[in-house]
Amino acid sequence: MVNSKRAPSALIGTAGIHFVVPELSRRGMIVLPTVRNTAAYDVIVVSDNGKRHANIQVKTSSKRCTFWPMLPSGKIRTGPDDYYVLL
Repeated sequence: MVNSKRAPSALIGTAGIHFVVPELSRRGMIVLPTVRNTAAYDVIVVSDNGKRHANIQVKTSSKRCTFWPMLPSGKIRTGPDDYYVLL
C-alpha cells in the first residue's frame, strides 16, 4: 500500500471506467469494459440491436482540471465511432 493520501493514477483511471460503464448500461446500452492496458479504448458500447457501436476512451483525474493532456493531434482517434469521456 502506498503511504500517500492520493490513490495511484492507475486506480483513479480504473475508477473512472467503472463509473462510466454502469451509467451507460443504465441508459439501455450494452457496455463492455476492455482489459486493462488495451491500446486506445477503455469501453466498447453496442446498441441493443447490434447495429451501432462506440469506442470510448475515459480520462479521469482526482483533481479539478482546467485542461486535459492529450496525445498529439495526429495520434488522437477521431473516427465517427470514437468518443472521449472526461471525468
